[in-house]
Amino acid sequence: MSIFAGTDTEKLGLIQVASLIESSAKKGTTELNLRGKLVDQVEWLPVSLGKLQDVTELDLSENRIMALPPTIGSLRYLTKLDLHSNQLINLPDTFGELSSLIDLDLHANQLKSLPTSFGNLTSLANLDLSSNLLKVLPDCLGKLKNLRRLIAETNELEELPYTIGSCTSLVELRLDFNQLKALPEAIGKLENLEIL
Repeated sequence: MSIFAGTDTEKLGLIQVASLIESSAKKGTTELNLRGKLVDQVEWLPVSLGKLQDVTELDLSENRIMALPPTIGSLRYLTKLDLHSNQLINLPDTFGELSSLIDLDLHANQLKSLPTSFGNLTSLANLDLSSNLLKVLPDCLGKLKNLRRLIAETNELEELPYTIGSCTSLVELRLDFNQLKALPEAIGKLENLEIL
């Protein structure tokens, strides 16, 4: 069951969002689309977000969200999460508990770092981190053995972790518009890499 919130013009305040989360949790909703649906004053989401236990696809993009509640880690069946074009500064440590996540879009936020728990997202295949403020990518990135696409262009990256060589499934690695002075030799281990 999919829920697309409200009409095109109607935006949701915090109370309505909380109410929608409650009703979606009761119905066992599997897809929830809140793209551009939150009023500008909603900069964070209620902890009740963690009740969406059955959700597999969640679109929170094109809002002004600055922080995610730690309870987001409870969404164990989530395979697709779209958070692009928000105001996220960081991600909660519990983010790494989203063990089913395959597609993650974080482009166009204000992220300066990723939590060390990020390495636990071992199902991740597609990761878009472009247009953020990242200076480094964590070493734990090397644990993402299923990662096929890593888009990290338009950041402030000065180097890549040598552990990138462990991401042996990588087919596409986009790094344009960064401050990279060199690439680690480990890039040579990425035998499936087609786009660099």
